[in-house]
Amino acid sequence: MKTKKLSMRFIAMFIVAIMMIGVMTPIVHATNIIEQLNKENSGDDTLHYVSLGASNTNGYGHHGYLDSEIYEDPLAAPKANMNDYGYDKAPANAYPALIKNALEEKTGRDVELHQLAISSMRVEEVLWLLDDNFIPDEYMNWRFTGGKSWFDMAHKEGGREALRVEYREYIANADVITVDLGWNNFGVYAFNNIMTILKEGGSRYWKAPSFDSIINSDKVEEYYDLRDKAIEILNQSADLTGTALSNDVIKMLADVLAYATLGACYNFDKVIEKIYELNPDANVVVINIQNLADELVLDLKGIQ
Repeated sequence: MKTKKLSMRFIAMFIVAIMMIGVMTPIVHATNIIEQLNKENSGDDTLHYVSLGASNTNGYGHHGYLDSEIYEDPLAAPKANMNDYGYDKAPANAYPALIKNALEEKTGRDVELHQLAISSMRVEEVLWLLDDNFIPDEYMNWRFTGGKSWFDMAHKEGGREALRVEYREYIANADVITVDLGWNNFGVYAFNNIMTILKEGGSRYWKAPSFDSIINSDKVEEYYDLRDKAIEILNQSADLTGTALSNDVIKMLADVLAYATLGACYNFDKVIEKIYELNPDANVVVINIQNLADELVLDLKGIQ
């Protein structure tokens, strides 16, 4: 019971810290792509639309995400089919399918959707698929690129290398690309680290072997500045929530937040650069990072 109370208090503390750092602030880049697409119509009746992201993009949890046999008889369906990580999935109510429908309605043209989002992907995983020189960190090796990886299971026929080829081909030929990346740097990555730190004292602390594989040397000073700010904010939010954590744990948590934040921001720019290298004429639309605190009221000892 004590562990559960500590975990709940910490989750509240973490939400406060995230909001104070500002990583939940929506980031939106919008453009009138319909007008642009109509101007660019070269006579090809089909528009090619690529969606990049994670589970929030691929429709995880929506009806139609899993194979039809699972819905017909969940107990009898092969366990291996219960989750194929979302690659090439586009349930009817997932937003890529809705965007596809809207594009067809607004342009009067057929739209071919290539839904490339794989659940749990951070910005770094997309960059690895687009950049042969990008070096995976420990977390990526654990989940996506090492052993029987999610990348291999997502592309059952050709594995991770075939996945790399398809990503680049689809992006190179796309008319419209939506990019919805960043949340899992703080969600899946940060929370996996954080709960491990609390439970095991940081025995699984995923990080790059060196900063050079994630960020340029000129970003190291920025990293430590952000880390110091995170320590200050974590101490403040711990006070607000009544969470008792040692200085060593606070420093580890701050390191996670700084690494996740700077990695997301720096590598996001690199992803956009790679997209335009592959397709200089692409219409790229950046979807905002979800604000999970929207309409959420936190009452911490009477402070809202």
